[in-house]
Amino acid sequence: MAPAARKAVLLAWRSPECDSLAWIWRQCGLEDPFPKSPPLSEGKLLPGKVPLQGSPPWDDLPDFFDACSRCGASLLDIDWPWLVENCSPPWKAAGSGREPTAG
Repeated sequence: MAPAARKAVLLAWRSPECDSLAWIWRQCGLEDPFPKSPPLSEGKLLPGKVPLQGSPPWDDLPDFFDACSRCGASLLDIDWPWLVENCSPPWKAAGSGREPTAG
């Protein structure tokens, strides 16, 4: 991962906007922080968008990244950490393991 991308990930983990949740990119295994979200009543659907149809974003809720800073995967290519424990994503098969996180 490029130094600037590594710095962006570290700053996201250290941000006061970082939630206690994280997600894992399916292709490379990098664990990125999930941003705190305002109450759902404050989020707004973007004009012409239907949730989970077409490419994201669908709403104006915050995200730290538009894509994985390591492999470039889209926001549709993530899993929650508890979902990857008993499965075989590509990064486990490659033996790369997840990068350590600051969270």
